[in-house]
Amino acid sequence: MPSLRFYILRLGVFALFFLSACDTTDVQEAPLRTNLQAPTLLQTHSTQTLPSNVAFEWRPVEEATRYEVELSRDASGKTPLLLPTVAPSYHLTLDAAGEYAWRARAFDARGRAGYWSKHHRLTVLPR
Repeated sequence: MPSLRFYILRLGVFALFFLSACDTTDVQEAPLRTNLQAPTLLQTHSTQTLPSNVAFEWRPVEEATRYEVELSRDASGKTPLLLPTVAPSYHLTLDAAGEYAWRARAFDARGRAGYWSKHHRLTVLPR
């Protein structure tokens, strides 16, 4: 009579074979996307002087429950800072001179992200 170890080994081999045969890429790569429109950004001052109190603002998006602002040193989006907010604005003090780019997106009640807005640029000058 086969031992318990034999059955556990056979079950493990079956599970390994079965799981490797299943294609789970669609589940893992499916974006959580909703049909929320991209926020319409309101014009900010394109050039400011340090220290710079910046108000990132946009028109509210219908059915949005929260927003996210992406702020980066350039429009390439390298190492962006993601700033969550429930209001259609975000206030921040920038302490470093340079070129910045920002954009915003809305989220629905299920936590699904809408489309990003276009980038706006901001220049902060040294004092």
